[in-house]
Amino acid sequence: SATRKTTVVTVDRPWSSACVQSRLLVPHNTTTMTTAPAAAVPRELYEKSAWKALRTFAQSAATLVCAVYVLRDAPWFALPLGWLMAAAAGTGLYTIAADCSAWRFVASTKLNDLIGTLCFLPLLYPLESWRLRHYLHVRAATDDDAEA
Repeated sequence: SATRKTTVVTVDRPWSSACVQSRLLVPHNTTTMTTAPAAAVPRELYEKSAWKALRTFAQSAATLVCAVYVLRDAPWFALPLGWLMAAAAGTGLYTIAADCSAWRFVASTKLNDLIGTLCFLPLLYPLESWRLRHYLHVRAATDDDAEA
């Protein structure tokens, strides 16, 4: 039988039971997690890059601008394309904002807060409110004492 090689990878884990202090969320240090497929993925993909992050943000923002143009100025038969573009942009912005809310998008906490706020702006949702609600959701979902 084949043996599986397990690699230890350090990843950011901003949420822990000691994460909330005086009802404020604070970033937590790192914890260690073991994953088998980690050996197959190049190490540079685990490293945070501000340029890659900003390029991803710009791509989602540009897609949203193009979707608004298509929905506003294009002929009626192009509307489905505009809807798809708007959905893709909204999904991209939401994903980036979720990473920013957990301080995983870039290394800078302030840049994460700024980009997360900008991403949630077109979605009409405040970053801090989402951060708190998501933390409470994760805490309840992972609480051993929670009733089913």
